[in-house]
Amino acid sequence: STGTVKCWGDNEFGQLGDEAGSGPERCRAYSCSRSPVEVEGLPHEVPFTHGVPVAAASGPVSTVLPVPVISALKQSHPSWREVSRSAQISKKHPVGSPVGTTFSFSLNEAARVSFTFTRTIGGRAVAGKCRAQSKQNRTHQACRRTVEAGALTFSGHAFANTVAFYGLAAGKKLAPGSYTLLVSATAAGKTSRTQTLRFTILGHQSAR
Repeated sequence: STGTVKCWGDNEFGQLGDEAGSGPERCRAYSCSRSPVEVEGLPHEVPFTHGVPVAAASGPVSTVLPVPVISALKQSHPSWREVSRSAQISKKHPVGSPVGTTFSFSLNEAARVSFTFTRTIGGRAVAGKCRAQSKQNRTHQACRRTVEAGALTFSGHAFANTVAFYGLAAGKKLAPGSYTLLVSATAAGKTSRTQTLRFTILGHQSAR
């Protein structure tokens, strides 16, 4: 009647859609909630009754599609080395830490997932913006700017997803340094909130 959706039960992988990915209680050694919690990311525009849209008090009936929700975003190693591999994503988990890492997350529905790798580097202030340093602006005030270092897209499925990651494709390495991974999901033209992880590339190691 309020146009909201609530769920209860196991929440080990964010099944309840509250973006927490854990708790607030324990059931049989697993995270759960015995009382209903509101599902995040669903617009409260039109109440539904038994799956049939109900006309709003003012305005026509409309069907609202759910928004993808990413929860429980984690990584196995915050610092690691890249490995030369032809595949961008491997089905095998990284072996011999700190070579590669494993990214894991949960989705409330199948969606197209985007990984964008960004890093913060130095630049020079020009007309109120931070630009790459050049001969013309090298005497300007120093600043920090965020640049994209690489990106991947792939199909994610509902519930738990695991991505064993060794680095970008051959010829596109992530230079040693600190990075921020931006993760978003898109389904039916709707995009989730962007989730972030920070990690450090220690260097590069040849594959054996």
